[in-house]
Amino acid sequence: MLYIHIPFCEKKCAYCDFLSFKSDDEETEAYINSLNIELIQKAALLKNHSPKYEISSIFIGGGTPSILDAEYIYKIFDNIYKNFSVDTDAEISIESNPNSLTYEKALSYVKNGINRISIGLQSANDEELKMLGRIHNYNQFANSYDEAIKAGFQNINIDLIKNIPNQTSASFKNTLGKVLNLNPSHLSVYDLIIEEGTKFYELYNNNELPLPSEEEQGKIDEALYSTLKDNNYIRYEISNYARNGKMCKHNLGYWTDVPYLGIGLAASSYFENRRYKNNINIKNYISFWKSYNNQYDNLYDLLSNTSIENNIKDLSPKEIEQNLMNEYMMLSMRTIYGARKNYFHKKFGGTIESIYGKVLRSYSDYIIEDDESFHFTDKGFDISNQILSSIIL
Repeated sequence: MLYIHIPFCEKKCAYCDFLSFKSDDEETEAYINSLNIELIQKAALLKNHSPKYEISSIFIGGGTPSILDAEYIYKIFDNIYKNFSVDTDAEISIESNPNSLTYEKALSYVKNGINRISIGLQSANDEELKMLGRIHNYNQFANSYDEAIKAGFQNINIDLIKNIPNQTSASFKNTLGKVLNLNPSHLSVYDLIIEEGTKFYELYNNNELPLPSEEEQGKIDEALYSTLKDNNYIRYEISNYARNGKMCKHNLGYWTDVPYLGIGLAASSYFENRRYKNNINIKNYISFWKSYNNQYDNLYDLLSNTSIENNIKDLSPKEIEQNLMNEYMMLSMRTIYGARKNYFHKKFGGTIESIYGKVLRSYSDYIIEDDESFHFTDKGFDISNQILSSIIL
């Protein structure tokens, strides 16, 4: 899998703690040039390491990728196709925002082979959008959705946030009703999380953030689960719902132990059971790739020596294996497929039953065990964070 990070946004939302910011034309061009150098270099080293490796999915995320001029996206994909071996049936996604997604851009995405688009709506209530700090209204979203359809997109995700300040179950049901009338193939519905460093964090600490009560949040959750189930959306991951056959292949890859390369500022990689993270300072990132002179002759060295994070650095072999097992359990249990017994045994040698069985079985009202896996019930998904934190060894 391949992930490309575009960190640029027109405006920072009140709840957002992602690495995203406004940029000028000069910095944007310099960043895209550096990103393409990184892409080409990592592709060459990957080919040397594993000539038969193929890209099963590509995800352009951010930030707001749709803020870029179409020529930049073309340049990125031109380099992807020239330097990577991409599966003929690869899922290729791009994130977008209603205020920057136009018909012309959507059409250029389709021409570049992008076959899945995600549009950040968050709410169909304009007052809730203002509260979140979004710079679009619902009508702008509806227009951008129509433009994506006209351009040829048949696989469209809509992002929503629930438990927004002042949100009620009635306003959330209204959002769901409007969204379902559009018949999207996929929905991502995230709980609002108050992250340190955001405007919402400051308001929350000053008791100035009117969040829905626990009772109202329960009603919102019930409206979500029952409405989507009635409309034939499968909850295949804690926050993701899809029509049959439209589950996001790329996101499933993250949760089911598929290796991936990250390209761009702060992009993460997972390669041969190790996790890496790129530089988070854009000036340093641009400078490094601008002056890169092929000083690394294998992908492992490049990833290791340029990463600001390596999840197994300075750990003993036993600690490394324990970390990998915990990661597998935490990620795989997020999906309807759960933690797969045979896969775990092949990867680690031991069995899920012997290592995690006791704690998993203590949640028998929320976790189902069958011959193939341990996986959450619908109720288990609702308290999954609490349960998952308790199984870490």
